[in-house]
Amino acid sequence: MTKNTAFTILHLMACIVVTAASTSCAYRFTNVVMSPPPGIKSIAIEGIYNTSREVIPHEILWTALMEQFAKNGRLVVTSKEEADALVTVQLTSSSVNPSGTPSSESIYKDPIVTETDKRTPFEFKNLRRAGNWTTEETLSFKIDVKVHNLHNREVIFQKSYSSTGAFRSIRASTVAQTRSGYLLYEEALEARMKSLSTGLASRVVTDFLL
Repeated sequence: MTKNTAFTILHLMACIVVTAASTSCAYRFTNVVMSPPPGIKSIAIEGIYNTSREVIPHEILWTALMEQFAKNGRLVVTSKEEADALVTVQLTSSSVNPSGTPSSESIYKDPIVTETDKRTPFEFKNLRRAGNWTTEETLSFKIDVKVHNLHNREVIFQKSYSSTGAFRSIRASTVAQTRSGYLLYEEALEARMKSLSTGLASRVVTDFLL
């Protein structure tokens, strides 16, 4: 073997090693890091189980989870009867409480008590409390997520999450304003729940496929 031939062979081997290393890094980043567990090709998301004391629109989180799994595309979102894995979510705690800057009512006079408050004291509780005392409310909730392998009934993923976000509250002093304000309050609450759920659902999908 001549010196030139030996040099050529060594050069080719070095190129192969570098190429293989580069390809390996690309494979690890695009495939291994975001791949489902072995034998899991489809998934179902069960309805949210609410054990908290606050009523919040948690069905929005259920929708967000289905959307994020479908958007990711690595698993087929299907029914429980046809799925390889099942996602279960327990809403362990939630709250909607006044926050932010005190409103004028809280500074200059006692909270307003209207005829609506007297007739249905709980129906508009959050609206009246936040409306009289602050300019915004804060929504917070915590969930426990589990993914079950439906072939062997094993829990293959388990993690807890929490999320918090504020939305503008509505101040009202008359019955008419209170009723209109309640609808605006519900819209604002649902909008904030949707944005928080989308971000949280994205985290769940990423963590499970990590």
